[in-house]
Amino acid sequence: VRTNVTLKFSTVSNQLYLVERSDDLVAGSWTAVTNSLAGNGALVTLTNSVPRNSPKGFYRVRQLP
Repeated sequence: VRTNVTLKFSTVSNQLYLVERSDDLVAGSWTAVTNSLAGNGALVTLTNSVPRNSPKGFYRVRQLP
């Protein structure tokens, strides 16, 4: 059984973003949820499906050069 996590974040037009997830902030191991997500100058919504019994999760969004 899975559950959905929805993220919304502001973007800049013509910029690319990397969204990553980690189960643990201390370990520092991040997994890409999506690569090269295009910004549109407005809010972008991303839905990530994770196992329901998954431990807590942390997300970060990085603007790519």
